[in-house]
Amino acid sequence: SGPSDEGTFIPARYDVPVTARSYIERRGQTWSYGLGFLARSGYPITVPEARYAVAGPVDDEPTTYLYRPTAHNGRLPLYWRLDVNASRSFVLFDAQWRVQLQVYNALGHRNVIDRFFEPDGNSVHVTQRRGLPILPLFELRVDL
Repeated sequence: SGPSDEGTFIPARYDVPVTARSYIERRGQTWSYGLGFLARSGYPITVPEARYAVAGPVDDEPTTYLYRPTAHNGRLPLYWRLDVNASRSFVLFDAQWRVQLQVYNALGHRNVIDRFFEPDGNSVHVTQRRGLPILPLFELRVDL
C-alpha cells in the first residue's frame, strides 16, 4: 500500500479544481473603468465523520472528541466576488498623475473562508469564518 494506490489521493490545502475569472475594462483619454468577477471552488476541509466520548472513573463528565479519519474529505462553499475600479489620469505641475479607486468584493458577499467543528454535549457546533466585506483601495500615482 503506497501513495500511488487508487483511493489515497488527498487534495492539497488550497486545491481549487474549478476557477472562472473575467475582466472587462473601458479606457478613455482621462477616465478608465473596470469590472472583474471571480468564482472558484471552495477550499478542501476536514469534516468530522463521527463523535465519541471517553470518561475515566474519576471524571464528572465524559470528554467528547470528533473522529476525522480522512484529511480534506469535504469542501467549503463556492467562493465568488465582484470587483470594480475607476481611475482618472491628468497632468498637474508638469507631472502625470493617476488617481484610482478599486473596490474588492463590491457587493459585500461574505464568502465562507474556513469552518470549525467543536463538540457541544450531544451535538457538534459548527462555526464559519467569513471573509472581508467591501474592501476599498485608493491609489495615487505620480510620474515625473
